[in-house]
Amino acid sequence: MRLMISGIMLLSGMALSGSATAQTTPAPPAATRTVVAATKLPTVTDAPLYFKAVSATLPPGEKSAISGGNGVLYQVSGSTEVSLGGEAKLLNAGEGLFIANGKVAELKASSGAPSIFLHFALAPGVALDRSATTSPAAVKDLYRTAAPIPNLKPGMISI
Repeated sequence: MRLMISGIMLLSGMALSGSATAQTTPAPPAATRTVVAATKLPTVTDAPLYFKAVSATLPPGEKSAISGGNGVLYQVSGSTEVSLGGEAKLLNAGEGLFIANGKVAELKASSGAPSIFLHFALAPGVALDRSATTSPAAVKDLYRTAAPIPNLKPGMISI
């Protein structure tokens, strides 16, 4: 009798453990995409273009400027008032703004905290070693392509 009860318990345990291993794991949540800036670039074939990403920190209340290639300014933390082409826009964390090639954007960090932002740019090779942001912003290169981006075609760009 004891052997029969042990056998039933063993079979029950195997059945339960078998059903536990057969459970499927839940699918990971779908990636979400938020467009922070978009524009149509008229040409990207006049000169070979490289991709460059930098981070910059602007002390509270300080002013700086940014330029260099077609690029997107993305606010990571703090806030920055950006003046571009006679218009001013306040960028808060998670917001971005497109800055066209040849344009200079004036930046002013809010007074409460440092402004930390990223600048992503498509630029010709001659512009890669020039800082796109002026002092007192502390700039750190994050990434740049070693070679020009192949097969670029004019059209829509969104980041």
